[in-house]
Amino acid sequence: MAKKVKSFKYFSFIEAVLAVIALIFVVMPFLVGKDNSDVSYTGLNVIFGHSVTTKIIVDVTVVYTKFSFMLFLPVIFLVAIIALALIKHFMPKLNTNLIKIIILALAVVGCIIVFMATNFLVSGDGLVKLFGQDNIKNSLKIGIGAILQGITFIIIGLTAAADIALSK
Repeated sequence: MAKKVKSFKYFSFIEAVLAVIALIFVVMPFLVGKDNSDVSYTGLNVIFGHSVTTKIIVDVTVVYTKFSFMLFLPVIFLVAIIALALIKHFMPKLNTNLIKIIILALAVVGCIIVFMATNFLVSGDGLVKLFGQDNIKNSLKIGIGAILQGITFIIIGLTAAADIALSK
């Protein structure tokens, strides 16, 4: 007689902790310049916008990035993964395959968006002047914060897939 494999009961806790860690990666360099190492934008700068005001004779504000809803989605997905993982952990009656599949889908879509962050950047006038209108997306690449957040999304997805596979 074959033994039934019992699901590891801490998958949800692992998913929640990894999602919190992935939220921390938003403050790390998210987009960096390919040629110029001085150009670096954190995830918060890329998501919510970044502008610099300097006073020469009058106040001059240069807008480098503007709010990007597509880059805000992974943050929303991480908060949703934390909420669903905690619901799954503390309310065992609600621990269904539907919640596990939703966590898996959020992790996969979040990973894709993070690794394509340069395509979803909403640039301001400052970036246009710095790189040129046609060159913005070719002049930036993802930084260590985006890479680590994408890898964390992959691990969350693998954890959710293992949880689905090992469920009764």
